[in-house]
Amino acid sequence: MNDDKMTHKIVSAVVSHDISDLLIKDVSTLIDEAKNHIAREYNSTQALLCWLIGKRIDDEVLKSERAEYGESIVVTLSSHLALSYGKGYSRPNLFRMIKFAKLFPDREIVSTLSRQLSWSHFVLICAGKDHDDIEYLEMDKTGIHVAQYLTEMPPKEILEAHLRKAITIAKENHLKKSLCGSLS
Repeated sequence: MNDDKMTHKIVSAVVSHDISDLLIKDVSTLIDEAKNHIAREYNSTQALLCWLIGKRIDDEVLKSERAEYGESIVVTLSSHLALSYGKGYSRPNLFRMIKFAKLFPDREIVSTLSRQLSWSHFVLICAGKDHDDIEYLEMDKTGIHVAQYLTEMPPKEILEAHLRKAITIAKENHLKKSLCGSLS
């Protein structure tokens, strides 16, 4: 084989390898972006679904005067749902959904926050936050940026730290808006 043909084969192999590497990287990026988009959409949809379930149960069942009736309905409902859909619809989870709907009564707020928070985040918020903190988060919808946890939840301490930071930012933004409004 002459040197020109050999050089051409080597150059072609190197160029082909570079193109293959670039193509693999580009296609991998497309796949990863699509997976992240799906995870965000799933998280948003799941959080909104939990809110809708909680609101429906609260509106239709628990508004009755008899607490024991509401409790028995939730137990029966959870039994049926858990059989069909899994342990995510257990009695304690249904009560978490009800609490979520009560703490966040505005669907629009839930819709906005659910684009950045998963159901697990809302469970943490509902479990440990007072109503004032939740009101600040509702007023400042831009202060929560924890959507980076799409497939694996970080330790509770990290989520709590992000939540405390978001609440602090929301309070600061509310204070700034209040001060600007009083100066006008």
